[in-house]
Amino acid sequence: MLLINAVNAAGRPVELFVKDGKIAAVGQDLSALAGEGETVLDAGGLTVLPAFVDLHCHWRTPGFEYKEDIATGSMAAAAGGYTFVNLMPNTKPVCSSAAQAAMVEQKAAEVGLCDVNQTVSITENFDGKTIDHLKTLPASVKFITEDGHGVQDNATMARAFAICTQRDITVMSHAEDMEISPWDYRLAEDLETVRNCWLSEYYQTRLHMCHVSTRGALEAIQMAKLRGAPVTCEVTPHHLWFNNETCDYRVNPPIRTADDVQALIDGIRSGVVDAIATDHAPHSEEDKLKGMAGMVGSETAFGVCYTKLCREEGLPLELLVHLMSTRPAEILGLAKGQLEPGYDADFVLVDLDTPYTVDKEKLHSKSHNCPFDGAQLYGRVYATIKGGKLSGFTDINPMWRIQKLTELFGVCGVGWYTEIKRIWAEEGKDGRVAAFCEIHLYVKVDGEWSRPIEGIGGSMLVNVFKGSPETSDECYKMAYTDAIGVAAKALGIGADVYWAAGRTKYSQDEKKEPAAKA
Repeated sequence: MLLINAVNAAGRPVELFVKDGKIAAVGQDLSALAGEGETVLDAGGLTVLPAFVDLHCHWRTPGFEYKEDIATGSMAAAAGGYTFVNLMPNTKPVCSSAAQAAMVEQKAAEVGLCDVNQTVSITENFDGKTIDHLKTLPASVKFITEDGHGVQDNATMARAFAICTQRDITVMSHAEDMEISPWDYRLAEDLETVRNCWLSEYYQTRLHMCHVSTRGALEAIQMAKLRGAPVTCEVTPHHLWFNNETCDYRVNPPIRTADDVQALIDGIRSGVVDAIATDHAPHSEEDKLKGMAGMVGSETAFGVCYTKLCREEGLPLELLVHLMSTRPAEILGLAKGQLEPGYDADFVLVDLDTPYTVDKEKLHSKSHNCPFDGAQLYGRVYATIKGGKLSGFTDINPMWRIQKLTELFGVCGVGWYTEIKRIWAEEGKDGRVAAFCEIHLYVKVDGEWSRPIEGIGGSMLVNVFKGSPETSDECYKMAYTDAIGVAAKALGIGADVYWAAGRTKYSQDEKKEPAAKA
C-alpha cells in the first residue's frame, strides 16, 4: 500500500509506503517504490497519525458478553483509531491463567480488527490472598492487575511484587483502599498509590498506575520517579474533560475536582503522565441504573483529548500522539506507535478541523453508557489501517463507509461493489465445524475497477458435531452469516449489504452479484 496526500502531526506533507504489514518508507514522492498494481490510498489531505494503543480496556469476555463481546469491542476500538488494546481480567471467570488469556487473544485475532493483550489477575480469582499461580505463568504473560479491586493485603501485594521482579512481569495497579473508599475515595486512591510506589522502589518492580485521578496520587508518582522507582502512569479522557461540578456520571475512580483536572494537565505538560488510556468499561442500561461504575470510551478518546488538550490547552499534537500511541506501545513492548520504517503499518486518518457531535446511538460498542453524548468535538477518526489494511470507520452506515472509502481512493461516489468470493467450512480437531468467508470489495478509480480489497472472516464455530443428527443447513447458515459479518467488519462495511437479495444455500466457491452500487 502507498499512502499519498496526507499530512503528519506537524502539518507537513507525508507519504507512507507499506510492505508486508510494516512501514517500509516515510517521506515524499515514494511512488517509485510501489510496484504495478499496488494499492494507492489517497488521504485527501487528512492527517495521518500512528494508530492508538490502549493500556486499559474491558471487553467483558468471558461472562459478561451482554455488555460487550470481542467483535463489538474490536469494532469500537477500530472505529476509535485503536489497533491494540490491553484487556483487564475482571471477567467471569476472572482471568487468572495463561490459558484463558490465550483464548481471548485468539478470539480477537479471529475477528482481526484489533490486536489484544489479556492481562492476568494478581490474586487467583480475585480472592485477595492466593498468588501461587504467578510462579507458574509462562513468559508470554507480562502484565498482571487486580483492576476494579486492588489488592488490599499489604503482605500479599509485597510478595506479588517480589515474584514479578524475578519473572519480569509488570504490575498494573488500580489504587483503592476499599476499607476507606466508602467514606473517602480521595484518601483511598492516594494511600494505595503511595504504598504501591514504595513497593516498586523497594523491589525494583515495574509498576503501572492505572487511571490516576487526584493531585495527591500524581505527586506521589512524581516523587517515586525522582527516587528511581520504575513507575509509569496513565490518565483517562474523562478525568481530563469533566470535573465534579460539570458531571456526576459514576465512574471508578470518580470524577474529581477542577483542581485535580488541572493537576493531570500539568502532569502531562511536565512529563509525569506517561499515557492516556480509555478505561473503556461497557455496561448495559440496566446495570448503570443499578449503580455500576464505568463508561465506554474507545470511540471518543481521541476527539475528547484533541479538543481538550490541543485546541483548548494549546498542547502540540505530537505530545498527544506520544501519550496515545508511542509511549503506550513502549510500555507494552510493541513495534507500534510510530510512523517509522520497521514499525507495524498501523495508522489512522483524522480530520482535525471539522467539528462533529457525539451520538451514543451510533457507537459500535454493544453498550451506550457514554456521558459525552451530544458533546461537540474535533479530531474525528475517518479510517483505521492495521497492518496496511483498512480495518475501521467511524460511521455505522454502510453507504457512508463506502463513500468515504471511495473518497480515500480519490473518486468520491464514482462506484463500488462487493462480491462474496467463496465460503467454506472446515472441521476442527474436536470434530466441530467452523465457517469461513472471503469478501472482495471493488471501487472504481478513473473509470477502471480497482483490484479486490480482501476481507476474510469467520471461524465462528457451529456448536454441533459433523455428521450428527443436529447438523443442518440452518446451523451452517447461521455460522456462515457470522463469518460474513466478520469479513464485512474487516472492511468496515455493514454486513446487511450482503443480504439484500436473500440467501438460503451455500457451497464452496459460490459467488454473488453485487448487492448495491454507489
